Amino acid sequence: MTPPYTPEDVGAAIVVAFGIYYQILLKDILTHGGYWRTSVDSLNNAHCTTIPELQACEKMVQHRPSGLLYLACSTPASRKFWEPGTDRLNMSARSLEDYVATYDPVTGKITRLKLIGFPSLIPLALHGMDVVPTEADASELFVYLVNHRPPTDDPWKVGANSAIEVFKTRVNSPVLNYVKTIDDPTVIITPNDILGDGNGGLYFTNDHRSKRGIRRTLDLLFRLPHASVGFCHKDHGCKIAVDGLKGANGIAQGPDGLYFVSNDRFGDISVLERQDDDTFVLTDIVSAEDMPMDNISADDDGALYISAFVQGIKFLRKTFSDPTIPSASAVLRLSRNTGTGQFYGEKFTIQKIFQDDGRLASGTTTAVWDGKQKTLYLSGVNSLHLTICKIEKLL
Repeated sequence: MTPPYTPEDVGAAIVVAFGIYYQILLKDILTHGGYWRTSVDSLNNAHCTTIPELQACEKMVQHRPSGLLYLACSTPASRKFWEPGTDRLNMSARSLEDYVATYDPVTGKITRLKLIGFPSLIPLALHGMDVVPTEADASELFVYLVNHRPPTDDPWKVGANSAIEVFKTRVNSPVLNYVKTIDDPTVIITPNDILGDGNGGLYFTNDHRSKRGIRRTLDLLFRLPHASVGFCHKDHGCKIAVDGLKGANGIAQGPDGLYFVSNDRFGDISVLERQDDDTFVLTDIVSAEDMPMDNISADDDGALYISAFVQGIKFLRKTFSDPTIPSASAVLRLSRNTGTGQFYGEKFTIQKIFQDDGRLASGTTTAVWDGKQKTLYLSGVNSLHLTICKIEKLL
């Protein structure tokens, strides 16, 4: 009996299917990932210095009244082994030295904050962070930290045992006082960034729907909307605030009190409106540059600054394993559109305000703009230094 399909038929079908997938999805993935982006123009990087004592700081937050920078840092050498967001799960080689530091831009002083009362014998494994004045006392600060704890089982099977740590400190204090560990594996699944408030509440992004498994790969390959934002309160538990996002990395509050979530896979930003029950409604999607984005920070005027990977594929495939291999970085500025475009439905304006080929700012995951000092601060999850750039005219 002749088989209904010959090997040649099957081969031809595979070629056709791949061609369709390439045109519909893969080409876009490679473009956004900067696969063909080999030359990078410089923008606003002429007056930059570096601070090599602050390495692998995935997230930083500026306390605006004092100007202090708070940074969540690790070591570049260990990030390539333990970074659950990128499926690096060799917990035996993870850092045992992660820390929160402050940097004083006026004096240049760096202070590693000492943990007081932290009950775990397992050192922190830091990622996202937020620093917020408490409602009761503006000089007292909540410090919210994503902690990618190692699991008790095989991490290649179950992923990280991630939680959110809550501390308090005071401006210029050298210590972090432990408050609570928020641990809810049904909601805190793959936490990335945090946006906290002064009353013990916080939003955080889940950059994947699952810690491990084929579903993570399928989400990327087929652009499936399975990222989410969760909400927790230190005293009242956790819940999913919004689900079904195509990507969720950085989160910040911006113009008109809206919330913005960056897409770490493709170049767009989800715009969310907060409801009375602390959930979100997706109200808009803003198209940005064709590159993956990471953390978001806000300036005093409500504009947002978003770090972006100009060469995202190179960053993940090469720079993450060897941070001496530079990968280009950019910073985008999002603000309310006050031009004529607002009358045609263009609610927001996005402008590139910084770009570097990676020799000064490689794999940047956070950008903070200090408008008073006309200074841009840039740090990265496995960067070899903090980068500080003076920019007299931003736009």
